[in-house]
Amino acid sequence: MLLEGDGDEPVLRAAWDTAKAAWAMQTAEPWTPAAEVAEELLPDALYAALVREVARDPVFLSIRHKRPHRVTEIARSGVWIETDAQLLRRLPSQFVPAWMLTLAWEVLLAEGTLTATLLRANDGLNLTRSSEICAFLARLPDVHVASTRPVTLTSKLRARRAPAPASRRGS
Repeated sequence: MLLEGDGDEPVLRAAWDTAKAAWAMQTAEPWTPAAEVAEELLPDALYAALVREVARDPVFLSIRHKRPHRVTEIARSGVWIETDAQLLRRLPSQFVPAWMLTLAWEVLLAEGTLTATLLRANDGLNLTRSSEICAFLARLPDVHVASTRPVTLTSKLRARRAPAPASRRGS
């Protein structure tokens, strides 16, 4: 939660005092997750395809503006990239986590189409790094750039789905 305003405003001061009192209670404990959260890893086929493409050329061009995104490291947990703007500002590589790449890949396989708009949209997948994700996927076998404006990828590969139960096949 973010509260904005002057810290001396009565409502904000009361909220701050309440929070400080709660943190100071002897029964207060640091929050810990109820269960271990497993880090999502890239699926074997997607990881292998990305490793091949990074080995072939670690620079992936954004589809719309042709800006370079250099892969500095690839792991099952995701991909680290750097851009020219980051280098100029002396910023570290940025991480694109496996779950983002996997989600985009799965949508592309399931639907046959993926747009950067869907990746970014609040009512879509709401992912950051849509430019990099599209650049990575566009270099994979059987993925094609159908449009650069808006950025649209297509694939004839389809996810293998289990057949619908007999009760749903229009019986």
